[in-house]
Amino acid sequence: MSIGQKLTAAAALSVYALVAFEFLFMITPFLALAYYPAYGGMLAWLAEFSWTAGLTTFFLPHFSQTDDAVMDSLTRVGFAVTVVGIVLFVAAAVPLYFSKLFRRQAVTGGLYKLIRHPQYLAFIVMGIGLVFIWPRFIALYMLVAMIFIYIALARYEERDCLAKYGDDYGNYLEKTGAFLPKWIPAPHIVPQGASIMRWVVTFTIAMVLAGSFGIALREHAIGHISAVFKSDEVIVSPARMSEEEMEAAYRIAIADSRVQRQLEGRDGPGIVYVLPQEWYMPDLPIDPLEYTREHGGHGANADFDRTKLQILFASADTYRPDSRGAFILRNSFGITPITIVDVDVSAAAVEQILDPPPHTVWGDFPMPLF
Repeated sequence: MSIGQKLTAAAALSVYALVAFEFLFMITPFLALAYYPAYGGMLAWLAEFSWTAGLTTFFLPHFSQTDDAVMDSLTRVGFAVTVVGIVLFVAAAVPLYFSKLFRRQAVTGGLYKLIRHPQYLAFIVMGIGLVFIWPRFIALYMLVAMIFIYIALARYEERDCLAKYGDDYGNYLEKTGAFLPKWIPAPHIVPQGASIMRWVVTFTIAMVLAGSFGIALREHAIGHISAVFKSDEVIVSPARMSEEEMEAAYRIAIADSRVQRQLEGRDGPGIVYVLPQEWYMPDLPIDPLEYTREHGGHGANADFDRTKLQILFASADTYRPDSRGAFILRNSFGITPITIVDVDVSAAAVEQILDPPPHTVWGDFPMPLF
């Protein structure tokens, strides 16, 4: 193997390791809370720079209900797709490692009779599912990178097997597709024998298209969540609420002189969350750490008391302090909490004013805005 080939293989394997880390990056929230903060530092570091902060943001609603049934179902679809990927991986891994353990010939039965790289396909399917479960832009871009890396690794492995097994493997290559069966039309993302420049150009185009896709989904999401867009702040409800309901609760809270004093020092655009008092939201700095640990995930019962609402006033963390209206959500990557106000809408009264908890259950790094 030439020096150039060795460097290419080393580079591919290094990036492959990064992609493997990306799976841990997306999966750890579902394994155990203790592992979640492991990559919080990376998100916080990305948020420090204006040109990378957008990678930490979400392009789909994570804790907000919408008036789009399809969008609300995407998380469930993501879990189903991920399970399909796991089943594919197990079905592909068992015969492969059995063959390696007993030093047999190349595996060409089972899934391998239809496609040459079912394990890579399984990883791609899992990646697609996880992107819809954990829809950060960084995960979307890593999925695209992963697909290109798997294509490169597949080509590398095929050349190795062809040299090792000769004509038998050559015949197998002609009969099977790489990632999809021969009878399914598959796009040739990068043709065989493509130059490095062709790879770079194709990869760049794919990244641009992925980013455009994510932005389009985010725009659609912003248009379908419960929100009121003002010149210097946006009012958002994770629950399905009318603008009149959100405005009514907001006016009750903002009329209190104590709230007004706390908001005097707010710098830049604001984000105001209106949600039922009975909900618990681990993604927002509202409930004490112990409370969210006790109750677990998101409290999202649809039949809630609409007269007892909780309002979180926050400053938008953004590198565009001149953002207005919907651009506050588009250009922000997090929030800095200011105060929490419990209101009784039926009595038009503020029940209590609370300080936001110093820490959330997920850790102190950029969280979804909607």
